[in-house]
Amino acid sequence: MTVRERMMCCYRGESVDKPALGIYTRYLKRGNMERLARNNGLGIIDYVALTSQISPPWHLLPEFISSVKHTDISIEYY
Repeated sequence: MTVRERMMCCYRGESVDKPALGIYTRYLKRGNMERLARNNGLGIIDYVALTSQISPPWHLLPEFISSVKHTDISIEYY
């Protein structure tokens, strides 16, 4: 299994051949450390926040929300 396949299996709740390890891009410096992490089998996860304070949260409207298996999602408007 590749690192990507292993991580996707974990998200889907399927079994994997060995533990999937990952790190968010914002916590990993680019360059030599990133290359070393990739070579050692660490998956790099690119995180994008749901909303920003610059643009309106139009993607939180009910018609834009898609279902995700095995999760409970709730959105509260203030």
